[in-house]
Amino acid sequence: MSGDHPGGGPIATATAMLLDWLSTAGIQAGVAPPGTGGPDPAQVRAWPLALLPEQAVRVTTGRGPARLRVRYLLSVGPAEPAAGQELVELLDRILVASTGDGPVHVPIEPVTAEVWQAFGLVPRAGLYADVQTRVSRPAPPPSRVKAPLRLDSSALGQLHGRVVGPGDAPVPGVRVVAADGGATTYTDNRGQFAFAALPAGRPARLLLSGKGFDLVAEVATPAADPVVIHCEFEEV
Repeated sequence: MSGDHPGGGPIATATAMLLDWLSTAGIQAGVAPPGTGGPDPAQVRAWPLALLPEQAVRVTTGRGPARLRVRYLLSVGPAEPAAGQELVELLDRILVASTGDGPVHVPIEPVTAEVWQAFGLVPRAGLYADVQTRVSRPAPPPSRVKAPLRLDSSALGQLHGRVVGPGDAPVPGVRVVAADGGATTYTDNRGQFAFAALPAGRPARLLLSGKGFDLVAEVATPAADPVVIHCEFEEV
């Protein structure tokens, strides 16, 4: 589960999700560095510690939101460690809550002595919490329409034919692309191809490739009889 941030940034959204998740689990929490004082020394302190790449494999198109995880350090108590029993109960409740479905993942990783020392604290028990979020890329403004819309209609016609090689032998598997519109088809075992609808009234420009050759053919559309396209190439 990941959050949008209509009223705030992605980290603020992730923080709100974490506090709401803790509150739902019956755990009083606030955003503060570990070791800070407060009216309730047993309150959980949640502090954003790192931004991590999203673990899920995704296809990057350059248009979708950038996904990431915010890692929080969850600690209990002021500068001196809280009473052991209170600390254990709070950490147990967080661990139990993390086993259910929700936006918060609690990785089982040790909080090292170096992390606590960076906050000027003696080592103690603590937990990490990862919350998925995303950075939405702003959509480009729509282009202004500077002229009335115009609908052009043109007649369509069918086109079918054959591709043959030396000795008028059919050539299967040839890729045939109609340059006007990009329609694509392939010749069958008899060298035949067909387009159901191409613009009529002007020659159709066909791009053919296969068997080590590339060529361009122009044929009239619509054609009453099948067109025959000859490809001159040497068999290897």
